[in-house]
Amino acid sequence: MFILHCAMFFDTRARRTISLITLIAANLGVLIAVLLDKIEVRQVLVLYWAESAIIGVFTILKILTASAMDEQQIDGDGESTPSIRQSRDGFAVVRRLFLSAFFCVHFGGFMFVHAMFLTAFFSMGTSLSSMHGGPLGGLSALIETLEPVRLGVVGLFVSHAISFVVHWWIGGERHDVDASRVFASPYKRIIVMHVTIVLGGFAIALLGAPLALVAILVIIKTVIDAVAHTREHRLQGE
Repeated sequence: MFILHCAMFFDTRARRTISLITLIAANLGVLIAVLLDKIEVRQVLVLYWAESAIIGVFTILKILTASAMDEQQIDGDGESTPSIRQSRDGFAVVRRLFLSAFFCVHFGGFMFVHAMFLTAFFSMGTSLSSMHGGPLGGLSALIETLEPVRLGVVGLFVSHAISFVVHWWIGGERHDVDASRVFASPYKRIIVMHVTIVLGGFAIALLGAPLALVAILVIIKTVIDAVAHTREHRLQGE
């Protein structure tokens, strides 16, 4: 709460720094746990799967509260230029509700397929077909894997919550971004991050999950996440 209170009096650059520090700190906690051999590679990958769900939750909140709407303006030369306007009419509300519902289905499907991939990849049973409860049983087993790393889940949630409040509310990004752009915003960041994680997971599995490789995977993920986070808020702040 102290951090969020202070952020109200900081400029855009300072707010970016605050959110970036909390992001790095949350991921640093994961790295420390890996180096102390407190968590295994399977738990690291499932933890980052849970982070995608956290990003999805805050994306829904952003879609519901985005007050800008993209439109085209025609200048004196007849050329069309993009612009935004504030929109709080009934149509805008219905549009945001529709986009948020569609996002739940679309992103939920993405999360489910990714969960099934992780379940099969780490064989949390013998196979999806023989696992009790089928795919839903696999999803349940995946969630149970988060129990030993629940503090990591809390840390990542707090990091994204601080970013949401600092940039979206205090920084006023909700007044500058159309809900449709918010809808698409998490995919590029998450796909790049998870392709790296999955490829790293394959390499680690083939080499027997050496501690150094798991630590390197966490570091690479953190760097990708930090770069994407900085770029996202730099573009929205301009």
